[in-house]
Amino acid sequence: MADYKTQIVVIAGGPSGLSAAVQAAEEGMEVILIEKNNVVGGAANMGMGPLAIESHIQKRQMIDLTVEKAYRMIMEYTHYNIDGRLVKRYFEQSAQTIEWLEDMGVEFEGAYRYFTKSEPTWHIVKKGDGIGPRAASKMNTALYNRAQELGVTFLMETSGKKILKDEEGKVCGVLAVNKEGKEITIE
Repeated sequence: MADYKTQIVVIAGGPSGLSAAVQAAEEGMEVILIEKNNVVGGAANMGMGPLAIESHIQKRQMIDLTVEKAYRMIMEYTHYNIDGRLVKRYFEQSAQTIEWLEDMGVEFEGAYRYFTKSEPTWHIVKKGDGIGPRAASKMNTALYNRAQELGVTFLMETSGKKILKDEEGKVCGVLAVNKEGKEITIE
């Protein structure tokens, strides 16, 4: 018998996991997110913000970088040793993601370069005291607050151990361990 039953289980509460939980909850799904730490955000709490291409922020700064140009640049840089379809989709949706985050109250300082010869694709989160480390924690907080508002259940200090599959090989749940060391099953 399962300890929990839900429609969607998200394993890990970094920006990707938080975004997945929020998106699923916005679509009306019942969501449980498990996170091994006692806070959400993961390593991104130390970061400064996400990548985006063709955002309204770049356009306001008169940065003329297209998805196609950025795609060609990254594919050539990696010698085509990455999943081009995934990269293209990520780039195509990145400007919309900035707007989605802004709808949750995230503000951005602007678009900046990661390093001298790169294009200004780094959208640094506004933190109030200038540009610096840990700015993205404000983005993670906004995602967490939105997820809570939408009814996402958070199981903190709970580690995912195994993805469970039924007889046909379809994913049907997650085996996890909570902070007391007790195994729990989420169906």
